[in-house]
Amino acid sequence: MDFDRAGNAFLSACVIDHMFHMAPGGIYVRQGGQPMFPYAYQMLPSIVDHRHKMAAYAGIQVYLGNQWPAEHYGTIFCGNLHDNAVHQDTLTPNGSTFKSSFKQDFIRANDGWFMPVSQQVGPDGALWVMDWYDKYPCYQNARADPDGVDREHGRIWRVVYTGNEKEKKVPSRPEVNMDFGKLTSAQLVEHLAHPNVWQRKMAQRVLNDRRDDTVMGLLQKQFAEGKTLESRLASLWTLHSSGYLADDQLPKAVADKEPAIRAWAARLVGERQLGIAPDLALLRKLATDSEPIVRTAVATAFRQLTSGSLTVNTKPQREPNAPELAEILAAVIAATPNANDLTLNHLVWMAAEPLVSRDPKFAFNLLGQNSVRTAAITGTLTYKTMRRVCDLQSPAQLDAALDFLGSLPASDALLPFALNGLVDGQKGKALKPAKPTEAVLKPLLASPREDVARFARQLGALWGDAGAMQASLALVNDAKAPLDERLKAAQTARQLKNDAAREALLKAIAPGNPEPLVLEAIAGLSQLGGQTAEALFAQWKNFSPAARRAAAETLASRGNWASQLLSELEQKRILASDIPVTA
Repeated sequence: MDFDRAGNAFLSACVIDHMFHMAPGGIYVRQGGQPMFPYAYQMLPSIVDHRHKMAAYAGIQVYLGNQWPAEHYGTIFCGNLHDNAVHQDTLTPNGSTFKSSFKQDFIRANDGWFMPVSQQVGPDGALWVMDWYDKYPCYQNARADPDGVDREHGRIWRVVYTGNEKEKKVPSRPEVNMDFGKLTSAQLVEHLAHPNVWQRKMAQRVLNDRRDDTVMGLLQKQFAEGKTLESRLASLWTLHSSGYLADDQLPKAVADKEPAIRAWAARLVGERQLGIAPDLALLRKLATDSEPIVRTAVATAFRQLTSGSLTVNTKPQREPNAPELAEILAAVIAATPNANDLTLNHLVWMAAEPLVSRDPKFAFNLLGQNSVRTAAITGTLTYKTMRRVCDLQSPAQLDAALDFLGSLPASDALLPFALNGLVDGQKGKALKPAKPTEAVLKPLLASPREDVARFARQLGALWGDAGAMQASLALVNDAKAPLDERLKAAQTARQLKNDAAREALLKAIAPGNPEPLVLEAIAGLSQLGGQTAEALFAQWKNFSPAARRAAAETLASRGNWASQLLSELEQKRILASDIPVTA
């Protein structure tokens, strides 16, 4: 992981997309497994717009040195073991996140043992590359031949810029005294303004360790008057991490002309986790900031106030007043016009989720204030709120969701999001509202809006609404309906697990139906029992090869059906070649 000049974190991943912008509180796409926090209902993607043919990425470094030409400043480097290369990307702001675009293969070795596992900007401002240098690039090789791995040797390369002077000497130690532990605290503060990132990081670390309050004034002065964003942020970070951030510093940061400093003002409010009125007032002001990165930082701080942790739920140190929090979140939403900003939308949900889990009415009251201009973010919040309500496993909370659904006008942009959230949230759950649902669902089933009517059918069927079940099951075998609608209806029938659903799916495997529908129906019948085996054998000669494979897998899923399948095979009514090895 490394950070850009504004303190944004970037991460390289090995065998999936190679670059991620790690916004605090984000849940990200991973190589395998599920995230620890199940209530995000989304994983954020990488920021790359390209891929490399061979990929096993290692190391990452944003170039913030002073030895190379300015065109390289802020670009990002990543090693690639399988490609024997170091790639260079450019980072371009993209809403509240970034886009990582290929600039060049900065290094490509003619030696297959070159393994650039780490890249770092050194004290000279050049790029230092750690080369594992081994014939084996992966753990699979090491497991197969553990004695063949060289664990004792490697190489370090230093990539310097000499321009047209190829023989120019560039010292690795540009200054005589580089033992930062021997510098005075005042000298360390001066190094926070150094043009090379190595010196800034070293000075900040030593100042953090010393906690020397005699330089508090120097740090405050440099934060206020520093000539570069880097020096000002380094001073602000040091003030905070050393415990010397004065109460009047954050209001100044909130009013700063630099978006990065305003964003860090919000972040530090969250880091403090005080939840006091002055801090909430600062977040309320920043919530309407025109810059997405600032509003994202407000969402991160909000999450730290409502939950003690960013990516799991823990009790906050002090729970602020909910109405004050609602004002902040409402302001962020109102300031976020329709845009496909996945990161901002995701973090606003993560901010609201702890409050929604305690009382969903918090979100319903907030979402009731939506407008067409903010439908993108409010739609996301509505969908995820309904998912979270379902995961609470409370009929009373489902009643509240039903009331919210009934309060939305027929033309409201949030309707399909609310219905879809409830449909997805009900999958695998046997839960319905305590209240009657017919009065709310009936007008939705008759809606001229195709998506609203479809989701209402699916939801009503799951809740046992007679009208919805009848409409959904009829759609399975409606030859005039679009195929995707029939497939969704078949998926709903699969969840109903009753006689009517089984009959609808049995009709769907008859000749003349589209193959995707037949395959979906066969898969659904595996869960519905009854005379499924006999029906599948009766249609066997009409099935395509794909349908026969699906039917064999369904028949193999139950002992009595499997016995019948073996009998059919023995009597040569079914060919062994029709049966997949997985059945």
